[in-house]
Amino acid sequence: GIYKLDAFPLKPMNRTPIVQASVISGMYRGFMEIIFQNDDTAVQSFHLDGYAFFVVGMDSGNWSEASRGTYNKWDAVARSTAQVFPNSWTAVMVELDNVGMW
Repeated sequence: GIYKLDAFPLKPMNRTPIVQASVISGMYRGFMEIIFQNDDTAVQSFHLDGYAFFVVGMDSGNWSEASRGTYNKWDAVARSTAQVFPNSWTAVMVELDNVGMW
């Protein structure tokens, strides 16, 4: 087919990136976790057009699975744009409430 279902890696990979069309499956009204890792020396902005997500965590250094223990899931801020500071990460949760393929 044109795309691969759930071919996106679950963990950061320490290799050269590859370009391919992939679709990530999700449950309607569930949440998807997205980690933005910025290894650059400048602030990077990430925007989800026409949608809102919850910024649940951010810290300096590299994100790891242990970072989930620091997430704020009780009163996270809803935004459509998040900044990721140099050599830092930001974690967002997106509610999957818009049916269809994106």
